Amino acid sequence: MGTFIAVLLIAVSLGVGLSYVAPEKLKLWKTRIAEFSKRTFIALRRQLKEDLTRMKEDAFQVARLVKGKKKTFRRRMAEALRQSAAEIQDLYDHAPCGYHSLDKEGVIIQINQTEVQWLGYSREELIGKKHFAELLSPQSLGTFRNYFHRLMTQGQIRDLELEMICKDGSLRFVLLCASAVFDKAGKFLICRVILNDITPLKRTQETVDLLSFILNHLPEAGLLIDQEGAFKFANEQSCRILGYSQQELLSMRVWDISGSIDSQRWPNYWADIKAQRAIHFAGSHRTNGARLFLGEVTPTLIEVHGRAFALGLVRENSAHATLG
Repeated sequence: MGTFIAVLLIAVSLGVGLSYVAPEKLKLWKTRIAEFSKRTFIALRRQLKEDLTRMKEDAFQVARLVKGKKKTFRRRMAEALRQSAAEIQDLYDHAPCGYHSLDKEGVIIQINQTEVQWLGYSREELIGKKHFAELLSPQSLGTFRNYFHRLMTQGQIRDLELEMICKDGSLRFVLLCASAVFDKAGKFLICRVILNDITPLKRTQETVDLLSFILNHLPEAGLLIDQEGAFKFANEQSCRILGYSQQELLSMRVWDISGSIDSQRWPNYWADIKAQRAIHFAGSHRTNGARLFLGEVTPTLIEVHGRAFALGLVRENSAHATLG
């Protein structure tokens, strides 16, 4: 463009003095100017074409680079999403609790591996084939049906205790919490269920209930005593003999009812119980009415979860011998 302007300037300057130039020279100059202008135009067109070609190549390179980066970005995003999905699925499958989803008919449509292992079935045997109600004991079936209807209307169930039947016939106790999913019109779609296995706790409670029943039907007063001399359990007979309620006894210590053992002598008795694991002696005991009676005491050492206790059985002497 600068060269073309220079040519124009030359032509103008030449045109100023045309009247002073001979016709032959003027014709020669015009010819030379025309040739020069033509060469200049050709050169400019060639340069412009080369510039356009380079610009197209640069644009192509940029586009290819951007496309490559987009592919790399999409690939990395896809990999990140796959990894995240795998982690979420692993968390779902191997959670320490059972997860499953039910449709509006109560059919299992999704279940995690933890619950599958609890029940002893395969996923194929459960998903789309088993109603959750089919996995419940007769005692729990009616309860679940009532609560499932409530779930479909109210949207939530919390802390529902159920008894499930595993494939091998064994029982598993669970605590169920569930939430419903509704569509925009408020129509029930599915529900999501969480199950916590309380079988060990239930078995422990059954054992405790059985032991309590046995101890409460002993003819002797039964008292569970810890190392500090505090009562941790008192059966019904001990309440009748001593005249205290169970709550009152559980706030007391051995020397509160014993006429022969005080707080200073208790450590020696505890050491004898731990050494011999079972001892027998006669002693006096104080009732709620301040009556003293003689009784035969047999404390036996027992250990529960690493803690030592003495189970003391107290039998009143015949004729309820009273001391003062």
